[in-house]
Amino acid sequence: MPFAKRIVEPQWLCRRADADEEGLLLQDLCAFSNVALSRTLRQLSDLAKHACSLFQELEHELVATNRRVCALREKMSRIQETTGALDPKQEAVRQEGTVMDGLPQENVLESQLTSVLAFLKLSFVNLYA
Repeated sequence: MPFAKRIVEPQWLCRRADADEEGLLLQDLCAFSNVALSRTLRQLSDLAKHACSLFQELEHELVATNRRVCALREKMSRIQETTGALDPKQEAVRQEGTVMDGLPQENVLESQLTSVLAFLKLSFVNLYA
């Protein structure tokens, strides 16, 4: 779960002041409008600062991602060059098991089992002959 880095809350633009200042603030409509406008501009500037910070962080993340993608692309091209240089007829290729002396594991086991069975047959025949 991502943690919040910023908390942006709207502020009251024209809160009513205390009772003794209320008369002074509301006496002149022009002064009241100027206060509201200046507070609105202040909130917009704060919002613009937060947006600028967000876009800078996003730019840094994108640059880091671009670097990682370029590194992966280079690795892939090196692997493609290496595999392109290999001759599949000379290299042992893994099939359904581990590779041992160029033969898949199943073929090695079958040949070993066949030789053991032949030895046992020969031993059995020699034992009872």
